[in-house]
Amino acid sequence: SATVSYDHWWTLNDLFYVSATRTLGGGYEGKRGSKSHTVHYSVPWGYWLIGMTTSQHGYHQSVAGDSVDYVYSGTSANQEISLSRLLYRDAVSKVQTSLRGWKRESANFINDAEVGVQRRRTGGWEWGLNYRRYIGRASMDMNTSLKRGTGANRSLSAPEEQDGEGTSRPFIVFANAQLNVPFHLNEQAL
Repeated sequence: SATVSYDHWWTLNDLFYVSATRTLGGGYEGKRGSKSHTVHYSVPWGYWLIGMTTSQHGYHQSVAGDSVDYVYSGTSANQEISLSRLLYRDAVSKVQTSLRGWKRESANFINDAEVGVQRRRTGGWEWGLNYRRYIGRASMDMNTSLKRGTGANRSLSAPEEQDGEGTSRPFIVFANAQLNVPFHLNEQAL
């Protein structure tokens, strides 16, 4: 993998990066591999930060059958635009909120024939609230978010929606808390 980044490109404290990844094989027999790339740009403005990210991923894998080998493959693409704001900051803590719009597409294939029921195209928004506090050398993070699929970006209905077993418009509530405490070995911070 390789990443090229340019910090402070337009002297706005902005960040640009391009990342590319490709598998090299790994010593196993058969055709297989994956590759991906990501492009990101973000720029702060006062207490605001706007960012845009796009990424694509592809894979292929050869699987031995009784009389013929099958090639399974797939592609996915993600795009998002995000806006975040610093709400509060002092010497030991900060609170941020964010809103992002997203879309995702994916497709899978067997021997170059698309598996139609596995095609996905979704889009929506996500709102988040993040709290970080420093406690001595440790840090505590608490995050919560609400993610909603809206049918934006020409979203496709999931085939399993007909049976009430899935949706292309998810409603997901997420929360987590994390405590990071550095430790030392022979007086060396690890």
